[in-house]
Amino acid sequence: MKSLFSTFLILITLALFFFFIDGMYGSVKILWEEREKALNVEEKFDYLQNVRSEVENTMTRAQSNHELLNTFLPNERDDARTMMSLSSIAGQSGVSLDSARITEGFDRNTGNQQADQSLGVQNIQITFSSSYSNFLQFLRNIENSLRFFEITSISVKGGEESAQFSVGLQLYWFK
Repeated sequence: MKSLFSTFLILITLALFFFFIDGMYGSVKILWEEREKALNVEEKFDYLQNVRSEVENTMTRAQSNHELLNTFLPNERDDARTMMSLSSIAGQSGVSLDSARITEGFDRNTGNQQADQSLGVQNIQITFSSSYSNFLQFLRNIENSLRFFEITSISVKGGEESAQFSVGLQLYWFK
């Protein structure tokens, strides 16, 4: 009777295990799989946020590069901006511009007006009185400017301490 009772308890224990605990284990297993999926989704979300951040940074750099390119080679003729740039360069060099004249440009290589139809050319003639050292600083500042100035002519009249300088420049822009 004892062995029958023991066998009966073992059978009940096995039945409880297979029907109750195994069912609970199946639920826990499903929840564990759902947790793994959620962690995977969270990793993908973090990855996508990093990609988005990289794209935003790239767009910001592209915008900045576009602005620099537009400064270097503008999309339109802008005499006011040109004069502001030259005045700023002159001020940084300790030079005061006496006169400035902007005219429609010619391609100095061919002598034809606007030989390249995609680029516009401005001829700029500026004159100023300055010391030679300030003149050299002015030329360095022109060279380091973000605007694309091409020096076409330089003439000097005067003495050692102060001279009258005349500088011919060309400036280009996209049409």
